[in-house]
Amino acid sequence: MGISRSATLVIAYLMIDGHKTLGETFQQVKSVREQIDPNEGFIRQLRELEISLFGETMTLERITFQDLSIDESPKTVMDRVLTVLEDFVAAFADDASPQTLDMLKDKLLRLADKVKRNNVTDLLFNGICRCLRMFGEDDSLDQEARVGLQQGLSALCTFYNVDINDCLNNLTNTEEWKNLCIDVPLVYRWINHLRDQSSSMNIS
Repeated sequence: MGISRSATLVIAYLMIDGHKTLGETFQQVKSVREQIDPNEGFIRQLRELEISLFGETMTLERITFQDLSIDESPKTVMDRVLTVLEDFVAAFADDASPQTLDMLKDKLLRLADKVKRNNVTDLLFNGICRCLRMFGEDDSLDQEARVGLQQGLSALCTFYNVDINDCLNNLTNTEEWKNLCIDVPLVYRWINHLRDQSSSMNIS
């Protein structure tokens, strides 16, 4: 009780009454009731409220993200890592501040520490395919998003001591890649872009 619906109502009221951002208000309520966790539908509505108050999204990170428990399944852990990787890519496309990018990168690597070694390949392949599905035509926002994907992958590959080019080469043998090629016609151009940039771009 008091975790999702009622927490959402309290957050919405405080945002309107105090003209506060979603992130600021969420942390305020969480400091009083730590277990709050609005579902994704409520978070979307709160983001829409934030846009109506400020004219733009002020809270880039997924504020409902909880620290991982060692009891969570490998699939759950990987889904959480992939979610932060998506946020990292989207933050690049939105021209987020260096502080926001650093925060997301730090969160990505902290979560990556929870992924078992034998799940790393699946994580990287799924991460590439999931993020490429976010891209549309070859415009400036997608260009920034591809930079974000490359840097996110570089961070993960460095963390796991995996060669990014080996990862890209082996990607074409996976079922995820075959499905992606059906869904998104421009993927070969994007993968070539990642290959071209991987040798010249480094994230530390």
